[in-house]
Amino acid sequence: MEDLIWRYIDGDCTDEEKKMVESNILNDPAFNQEYQESIALNAFLAKTSFTPMSQDFERHLNKKILETVASKTSQELLPRTWIYGLVILAILGIATALRFQGTESSYIPILQLDEKATNMVAWVVTSFLVLVGIDQGFRKWILLRKHSQISLF
Repeated sequence: MEDLIWRYIDGDCTDEEKKMVESNILNDPAFNQEYQESIALNAFLAKTSFTPMSQDFERHLNKKILETVASKTSQELLPRTWIYGLVILAILGIATALRFQGTESSYIPILQLDEKATNMVAWVVTSFLVLVGIDQGFRKWILLRKHSQISLF
C-alpha cells in the first residue's frame, strides 16, 4: 500500500487507484495515518536542501560498491559442489555408456545406448552446463547493474 500512497502523492495513479486511495483515506484509520505520515515526509523532503556529492566522492563510492558486489557471489540455483558432482556423474555415465556400448556385460547392468542416444545425453549435459553458466553470468550482471550506475548496454 505504501507504493500506492506514494504514487498518489506524486500524481502517478490511475483514476481507479485514485478513487481507492481516497476511499481508504476516509474509511481506514491505519491507511489514513500512513498517508498523513507520507505527506509529512514529502513536505519535509521538499523543504530540505541537499548538497550534491563531489565527483571524487561519487567515483570512490561507486568503486567501493563495485568491489563489494564483485566480491560476493550471487545466490546460486544449486551449490557449486552439487553442480560439480552432477557433472562428474554425467561424465562417468557417458564414459560408461560409451565403454560398454554393444558389449554384453553381466558385471555392470547398463542400458545399451546407440550413437544417437549417446549424442543426446552429451547435448543435454552440455546444454545444462551452458545454461548454468549463462544464469550465473546474468545474475552477476544484474547485481552489478543494480548496485552501480554503470550501464553495459
